[in-house]
Amino acid sequence: DGVCSPGLVVGRENVDNGRTSMLEIDMFIDKSTNKFTTFLYDKRDKFGFPIVKYPSIKSNIHRNTVYNVFITQVIRYSRVCNDLKYFLVALKNLFITMTNKGCKRHVLLKKLFKILVDKDILTKFDITPNYNSMFYVLSSFLRK
Repeated sequence: DGVCSPGLVVGRENVDNGRTSMLEIDMFIDKSTNKFTTFLYDKRDKFGFPIVKYPSIKSNIHRNTVYNVFITQVIRYSRVCNDLKYFLVALKNLFITMTNKGCKRHVLLKKLFKILVDKDILTKFDITPNYNSMFYVLSSFLRK
């Protein structure tokens, strides 16, 4: 007489009581700040083989479509992440992935700068958008 049918086995996925994931969100208590934090979660990252997540600039689609994927992911990341530190980690990984897919760094940076300003993303992280804050954000994930 439970909520789930008898054929559905519901198991505990999280190993830590302070962390869980649901859909595309990893939720946990950040021990350094004692703050409820959300970050990106993709169960495909746990697979033991590579997954093609994003299109290549060399694929048979218009290059604007590939760059638009980058833009939409930046917007999605800004909605899911509630801490600048984790948002920048996600951005850095995305930036590396997209450059490995053949995207030009200067084009990605231009589009990133524009979307951060147009969608007022930085204010979510209590950062006033100006030249210095943009430089900080961009330089923080471009370091190798």
